[in-house]
Amino acid sequence: MQAMQFFCLCKFKLTRQTFLVMKLTIFMLTALFIQVYAIGNAQSISISGKNMPVKKVFSEIKNQTGYVFFYDANLIRKAIPVTLRLANASLSEVMNDVCKDQPFTWVIAKRTVTLIEKPMLQTTKEMIPATVIAAYKVQGIVTDEKGVPLEGVSVMIIGSKKGTTTNEKGEFVIEANPDDVLSFSIVGYTSEQVEIKGRTTITIRMVVDLRKEDEAVIISTG
Repeated sequence: MQAMQFFCLCKFKLTRQTFLVMKLTIFMLTALFIQVYAIGNAQSISISGKNMPVKKVFSEIKNQTGYVFFYDANLIRKAIPVTLRLANASLSEVMNDVCKDQPFTWVIAKRTVTLIEKPMLQTTKEMIPATVIAAYKVQGIVTDEKGVPLEGVSVMIIGSKKGTTTNEKGEFVIEANPDDVLSFSIVGYTSEQVEIKGRTTITIRMVVDLRKEDEAVIISTG
């Protein structure tokens, strides 16, 4: 009988202790959830304005969230004003909107937001792949001053070994780039240089070289 009473008493104490532990656990979890909710709620950002300097935006973010900003002063001078209408937005949403058309992007570590300059795009002609400037066929006709077609005129691309000659109708076809320069030459006529400038058809009228003509006369009468 005493053993039974001792067992019941122990069971009662154990049940009561378990209940207290569970109650304490629930209380702690509830407090933790409330704290997490409060922190998450504090990170929500509401900001609205037209043509706002980014430094003002960063200051407002700091006031609302406690996050601090680290950046190069020269980089921030290149920033353009932004127009925002955000309510209960996350830090990521705000920063993505701010940096969308800026020369910088952002990264975050702990409670510090750091601005980083975006890489420069390669735009110089030397950096453009050769396939971008594609060669194409350029055709034309070469005549003398009276409009008579000239056969055998040498047509060369300056700076290369590519070339051709005109046929009996004074016509030529050559594959060249839009910014190439063509050289036209034939004995007895003044040489000509013509920029293609993206054209597909070129007409050249060559002028007699009077100096060559005089030399020919002197040789023939000598």
